[in-house]
Amino acid sequence: MRRSNAFLFSLSGLALALLALTPVANAQIVVHDNFGPGDTYDNGTAWTESGLTAIVGTQSAGSGFTTAVSGNLFDISVAIGNVTGTNVAHVFLSDGTSGVPGTVLESWTITNLPGLGSGAAPTVLTSVLNPMLSAGTTYYLYEAEDGDTWNGWAWNTTGDVGLIFSGDNVNYSSDNTDPSIAYRVRIEGTAAVPEPGSAALLAGMGLSGAGLLIRRKRAE
Repeated sequence: MRRSNAFLFSLSGLALALLALTPVANAQIVVHDNFGPGDTYDNGTAWTESGLTAIVGTQSAGSGFTTAVSGNLFDISVAIGNVTGTNVAHVFLSDGTSGVPGTVLESWTITNLPGLGSGAAPTVLTSVLNPMLSAGTTYYLYEAEDGDTWNGWAWNTTGDVGLIFSGDNVNYSSDNTDPSIAYRVRIEGTAAVPEPGSAALLAGMGLSGAGLLIRRKRAE
């Protein structure tokens, strides 16, 4: 009986050792998401950004978010559509203070936007620079336009009011009462994922241990 127990303890030790050597895989952690089920958003209302001075003047519109955990930016999903003019959008992520953007951390240029109000799936902006986002810090996501472009960034439908700001690309004002633009932010995280071979070996050792216990009980 002593040898059987010793063998079982050895199996347990080996299993723990294999788990300790389990590789760590990348995972994505959502730090902000106000899309509805199935990435839905308000398909009929949007904050507009345009370089057409005859309509609204050159302006920016966006929102602020505060992350609860730290990590490198992975991607951002946005619900932006084109109204008229050159079909392009310039999206920026920045730090900042007092409710307005500051230093740009990364930017993206989107072409071939869906029409505003088309209900298209959100556009995913993959991070190339992977800037570090620190827990407890507020960051700003916004679109700025110039020339003949007129775009709209759809509102969310989840009741998120967040921090909204708008401006003329120089002077900004903020508001905490209006619906926020629809977007999601993900950072890179880590998660332990057993390799297929290790998982099979662990399962096999578990069955072997169970078999030893069964045989021992039958022998008694």
